[in-house]
Amino acid sequence: LISQKVNNSLHNLKLKSLHTLLLHRFDDFLCKDLVDNLFKIKKNRIIKNIGVSVYTVEEAIEVLKDERFTIIQIPFNYLDNQWNNEEFKNLIKKRNDVEIHIRSIFLQGILVNDFKYWPEISGFDFKPIYNNITNLCNKYNLTKLELVVGYIKSVKWIDSVLFGVDNIEQ
Repeated sequence: LISQKVNNSLHNLKLKSLHTLLLHRFDDFLCKDLVDNLFKIKKNRIIKNIGVSVYTVEEAIEVLKDERFTIIQIPFNYLDNQWNNEEFKNLIKKRNDVEIHIRSIFLQGILVNDFKYWPEISGFDFKPIYNNITNLCNKYNLTKLELVVGYIKSVKWIDSVLFGVDNIEQ
């Protein structure tokens, strides 16, 4: 079944092979039959890289421990400190064959927008965080976009950034 889906994708894309097949969620990574079948297909050189999109540092650590996977996509932004995890960083150093792709660098646009667009959550005050970002931008004469992207560029273990858009104007 999975080989037929891969073949259908190749046909629809008019390709002979896939550079990367990314499992959509960590639960897919845990599905032994799916993963085993994908790596059988990979042995036939139909897929070059197999990766996983994860949400947490714990999930990323589990994927990094499986040396067959060479791409991990993670959510990462200016406010997300979960990736300052020693085990995660050590595994990245050890696994120099892995590419780290990041998403959600703007936190769905919140980090580059005015405070009126930030969410309201009972019992939590985002104003100090917003003020911190604004003060840094003022201090270094940066836009919020420049600050957020500059921060991402300063993280050496990030290999690529995915940008999502909702419409052509974005």
